[in-house]
Amino acid sequence: MSEIIKVKFNGKTKRFRYPKTPIKDFLDNWRTEFNIPENAILSLYDGDEELSISSTLKDLGIANASELILLSANENKDFIVKLQTVSGQMFEFRFNNHATLKDLYSAIQTKADFTTTYPLLFNHRMHLFQSPKILTEPLVNFLSLTTITNENIPHFYMCECDRTFETRMYKYNKHLKNIFVQNDLWQPRSQRQSDMAMMIYLNTMYALIRVFLTEKDVNFDSVHNVYMPQFLIVLRRFLFPPACLAFQHAMEGALFNFEKPVLSEAFFHLFRNLLPIRIPDSELFSYTPFVFCWIFCNGDLNSVQSACYESAPLTACTNTTDHAGNTRKSTSFKYFVEPVRLLNGKVVAGAHDRFVLWEYAKAQADSRLTENDYQRQADLVGLLMTLEHLTTIQKNDEQSSSSNLFEMYSTDYTLWVPDANTDLLSVGNVSEQKNNLKCFSDQDILEIKRHLSTNDLFSIFTFADPSMLSKYNHAQFALLNSDKIVYILSTAKGSTDSYLCFDPQQQDDMFCKTDAAAKEVLAQYPHVVVRENSADIRKIEQITCVLFDISGSMHVMVGSEDNKHSLLELSTMAFGAWRDRLVSTG
Repeated sequence: MSEIIKVKFNGKTKRFRYPKTPIKDFLDNWRTEFNIPENAILSLYDGDEELSISSTLKDLGIANASELILLSANENKDFIVKLQTVSGQMFEFRFNNHATLKDLYSAIQTKADFTTTYPLLFNHRMHLFQSPKILTEPLVNFLSLTTITNENIPHFYMCECDRTFETRMYKYNKHLKNIFVQNDLWQPRSQRQSDMAMMIYLNTMYALIRVFLTEKDVNFDSVHNVYMPQFLIVLRRFLFPPACLAFQHAMEGALFNFEKPVLSEAFFHLFRNLLPIRIPDSELFSYTPFVFCWIFCNGDLNSVQSACYESAPLTACTNTTDHAGNTRKSTSFKYFVEPVRLLNGKVVAGAHDRFVLWEYAKAQADSRLTENDYQRQADLVGLLMTLEHLTTIQKNDEQSSSSNLFEMYSTDYTLWVPDANTDLLSVGNVSEQKNNLKCFSDQDILEIKRHLSTNDLFSIFTFADPSMLSKYNHAQFALLNSDKIVYILSTAKGSTDSYLCFDPQQQDDMFCKTDAAAKEVLAQYPHVVVRENSADIRKIEQITCVLFDISGSMHVMVGSEDNKHSLLELSTMAFGAWRDRLVSTG
């Protein structure tokens, strides 16, 4: 098998025969392959090291199948990268154009002490998954994915996480109840929340996901799906952008472990900026229903604006070739290796309006496409490399189950892809977000309480009245005598005083009416809003229509001379009697 060398230029990689001559003798051949202007001066790099063009690759110790980076002189200009933290602190770094993601990590290490924490990096679209190969990816390949012309907008985001989470940060959760289990991953790093605050926080998100998900995903009354885009749009105006994506993933019912602390830390800062200073830092999450209610109220429910979340397919159908050379589509799928996004509709209709991915090799081989018709997706490459790494670990772990990889992870991944009309400034700068926030006054708190108490939508964020628990109670919080807060799902089958519930502490899935704390106990907590029941928002399951025949024959009089009625009158009286009996029996 002949020796080869891989060369990457401007995010695209090509294979060449391993050259035996000095580098300067074959650079012009690569210039032609990559369509580089003749007046551009070329340089060749092995990672961060520039190679001497007067030497051969063998003399420099470049092994067979190595990947080198080719740069032109007009690419060697320095550029500024802006990075923002979850608290709004902005850092600036200067790099030359062959800087890699590893260089950004190294620069970040000089700005903070990461003894007990580690940094998580994000661009506007998603988390930059850490894998050995992706660290050598040029920074310019990430910057090119979102065009930023406003100097106030950061290019990257960073959130510090506790180092004890590092080994399990890429564990994936797809089971709805397991996602919202109360543990240290959900605790904000800035201030640990009380048990009650955490139970309200997790139950509120669980309540929201049960509303937002469709019935095919969750067997529940999904009557408010129309509100989700507006909720997400408002959220992005005020919340740390990477946390907004984590929230979207939580609402989809599938997310990585690292997204939990990112989301909680971002919510902590948002809640602290919104809620009155008299509320202790450790109790901020007790007011999650208040903040979510406020987000709903700030949405434009008549708007058709998109929240800009796109589902990117991670897999492609594998084709097979029979003995006659005919290509047939297979029913099996495999993960992309080097995905590129189609930028126009040359080969796929409407691709310029949708997020259409192809394998790089397939796009390169299609004669209808040039390199200007597609774009390499460096951040998705990082995700796919991570999944490949996790798959290898799984295969090497003899104790692991033999579950299908696609069941463990996913065949798609949601990321944020702003359209041309999206104002990145208002949704991408944490400092700008803070300037748009106004701390709640006591009157604001009372007004939100009124909404929670009277608006049908917000009853999902209220506590059930323990003295009025009935078969109609569902989709409400319940405070138990054990000081535990659970979320009521429905009455238990065959019972009138037992209720199925979601428990963030995973200890109970059912409670009895006698387990509920008294209303006087609930009254001790200023953040608790009590409603009698949520029967008024139950989905209508049946509509009974009563039709009356009003034709001429229905006016025929029947009965004795002293008690004559038309058939229509008798029908009306019979209906009234049936209605009265129905109402009297509940």
